Amino acid sequence: MYDVDMFIVGKDKTKIYALKKALSKSYPMKNLGVLKKVSRMFWMSQEDYIKKVFERFNMQNTQLVHVPRPDHLKHSKIMSRE
Repeated sequence: MYDVDMFIVGKDKTKIYALKKALSKSYPMKNLGVLKKVSRMFWMSQEDYIKKVFERFNMQNTQLVHVPRPDHLKHSKIMSRE
């Protein structure tokens, strides 16, 4: 199973909704909301979604931990947000 994030850009909201509806017939989808920032780099925060999942499983008070990136996983400068 693969998890793919995507965003749809367009001026016509009716066409965007129609595309989402068509895609949802073939693929399980979740709407994570409006993209927060648009620049040369794009990223989406799933913070609200994660909070909802934690609430669903009664884990609101869970302590978060930092998980380091594996050494073998390399990112180019273009892929970095820094």
